[in-house]
Amino acid sequence: MLLVALALAILTLTGTMSAWVLLALTFLLGLGTALDVPAWQAIIPELVEREELPAAVALSATGFNSVCLLISTAGCSASCLSSD
Repeated sequence: MLLVALALAILTLTGTMSAWVLLALTFLLGLGTALDVPAWQAIIPELVEREELPAAVALSATGFNSVCLLISTAGCSASCLSSD
């Protein structure tokens, strides 16, 4: 996923991004996320005590959503900078 995200950033910043490449890279990112998130959610009960499980799930969801927000903001900023 890191390599796909890096390719997405480089192609966007250099202005060589096409619609089909964007679609393919977005598909690959979604595929990686579809494989990563369930595995991460399944391991949480193994990492924390039973009474701390609700807090751990909430913290994990908050972290995931925060990263999504930061990545979206960075992507929009890079897109605005590369269009000038």
